[in-house]
Amino acid sequence: MREILDACIRIDELAHEVYLDMSERCTDPETASLMLQMSTEETQHVCWWKELLDSWDAGLLPNVWYGSEEVLRTLQDMVEDLASLPLHTKEPADVETALSVAARIEFFTLDPVFSELLDLAEPGVGRRRHDAYSHHVGRIIDAFERTRSEEHTS
Repeated sequence: MREILDACIRIDELAHEVYLDMSERCTDPETASLMLQMSTEETQHVCWWKELLDSWDAGLLPNVWYGSEEVLRTLQDMVEDLASLPLHTKEPADVETALSVAARIEFFTLDPVFSELLDLAEPGVGRRRHDAYSHHVGRIIDAFERTRSEEHTS
């Protein structure tokens, strides 16, 4: 279980780094601002995972996955995929590139493993975290819709 939580921390640390990089390279100010906001939110997600890890280390969480090799392998694959994204290339990123990268990152949060892990937090906290993740992902969806809408009106 500890390795699973470590992988969740690493995923959101990498997401933070990628979003921050996109915010610096994106040529569209509105999208760059969104990427910066996403990066900031990822730091909060890292804190959540670290709180769960602390609870695990203190013996306060159940081991929800016996035989968790498959879950761990899935999370490690996500870490490898995010770690393979090019960072700090100095190459400008357009709206499409930034949103594509964001969609790739947020696709991972649709995995049920994240939802199940968030449920380990105390009931009220778990619900707030689910809502925050939904809102987080919703920002990217809204940006895609806005971009598509602008393409069709141009």
